[in-house]
Amino acid sequence: MSGLRARLALNAALALLVGALAFAAYRHLHPGASSPPPPMLSLTAAQVTHIEIDRPGQPAIALERTTSGWRLVRPFAARADANNVGRVLDILAARPSQRLTSAHLARFDLDRPMLTLKLNHVTLRFGTLNPLTGEQYVSAGSAIYLISPSYLAGALKRAADFAAKNLLSATDVPVGFDFPHWRASRRQGQWFATPAGLGLDENELNGFADRWRRASALLAQPVEAGRRAEESFTVRLADGRRIPMAVLARAPELIVLRRDEGIEYFMPRTQAARLLDPPTASVPGRP
Repeated sequence: MSGLRARLALNAALALLVGALAFAAYRHLHPGASSPPPPMLSLTAAQVTHIEIDRPGQPAIALERTTSGWRLVRPFAARADANNVGRVLDILAARPSQRLTSAHLARFDLDRPMLTLKLNHVTLRFGTLNPLTGEQYVSAGSAIYLISPSYLAGALKRAADFAAKNLLSATDVPVGFDFPHWRASRRQGQWFATPAGLGLDENELNGFADRWRRASALLAQPVEAGRRAEESFTVRLADGRRIPMAVLARAPELIVLRRDEGIEYFMPRTQAARLLDPPTASVPGRP
């Protein structure tokens, strides 16, 4: 029994030693881990009004906050996808595990960063990964920080990814549709369609307008030069604006152009009947 007790005591001592070494290593890699480290940046998302993203070999991207929301201003102009902008701003929550001096930029590839992110007047440069912790070296001002590499993902997008995919903005309320062969208008709270022979009721026209308010594309990008429209139509809004649009193709995918934006929206071809034809045309079994 004494031999068994000795082995148990030895195992316990080894376990304590391993635990102590692991704790010491963790404290070395994460100094001050007993309390959360301060954020890397003092900016808040509400304070950011201008974003620039620069990647070697890629067009520079610039976004600006306006009274109506975020807009993509470079390399082309478009309404911006608020969710994707928010993912870029997630870096404001980053809490670095270490703070270093900026004396060794080349050592961490910060002299030739893989991506440069500018938030207002604050410039962040993303360098290499730490081989031991997997964290990323980022320079901000006169310091270098180690943060999770996940914060880079929001900025690693193409310009088209930042363009809003919804055909109408959240504040656009459609009250009329003028297509080549039929029209729908909302007057005094009720929808009417012409020609009258279509036989569309209020629920069908309300549903059609709702589909337009929710319509979203898979891709939005500047219209390609030389594209010819198959048909043109207009969407009328409650604030009096008239949005000129065109169908560039119905197959193999639906491509709708907003002429006022110069942006073409790519959608599955099944959306053509739902967004362009009278609602009766998309109701199976309806005469």
